[in-house]
Amino acid sequence: INRPSDDPVGSMRAIGLKAENKRDEQVSMNLEVANSFLGLADASLGELIEVLSRTKELAIQMGSTSNMSEEARDAVSKEVEQLNLRAVQIGNTRLGDRYIYAGFQTDRAPFNENGDYFGDEGKMKLEIGRGQTVALNIPGMVPFFGVDEISEESQKMREDPRQDGIP
Repeated sequence: INRPSDDPVGSMRAIGLKAENKRDEQVSMNLEVANSFLGLADASLGELIEVLSRTKELAIQMGSTSNMSEEARDAVSKEVEQLNLRAVQIGNTRLGDRYIYAGFQTDRAPFNENGDYFGDEGKMKLEIGRGQTVALNIPGMVPFFGVDEISEESQKMREDPRQDGIP
C-alpha cells in the first residue's frame, strides 16, 4: 500500500497497527520506569525497617537498664540521633532528580533535617496496560507517619506563608 486510496481498509488497519505498536512501546517504557521506582522504594523501605528495628532495640535496652552510666546513655543518645538522620536520608531517597516519597512534589526534598514532611499525598501513576495503572511512588506520610492524608490544619499551615515554612 503506497497511498491510502490503494486500499482504504488496509490503510486504516496499518494505521491502527502502528498506533498499537507505539502504545506497546510506551507501556514497555512505563514498566521499566515503574520497576525502577518500586525497586528503589522496596530497598529503601527495607533499610528503614532496619533503622526502626535498631531504634526499638535501643529503646528496650534503655528502658530495662536503670543503672547504665551517663557515658553509655550519651552514646545511645548519639546513636539514636544518627538513626534519626538516616531515616530522614531514606525519606529523601531520589531516583535521578525525583524524590520518591514526596508525592507530586518530586522536585524538592520531602523531609527537612528535623524529619518534618513537606511533600504531599499525591501518587504518580503510570499506565502499564489497557486500563491498568500502577502508582510509582509512596507519599512519605504513609511509611514514615502511618497516615494516608495530611490533616486540614497541617495543610493550612503548609500553605500559610507567614508560618515561614513550618509544616
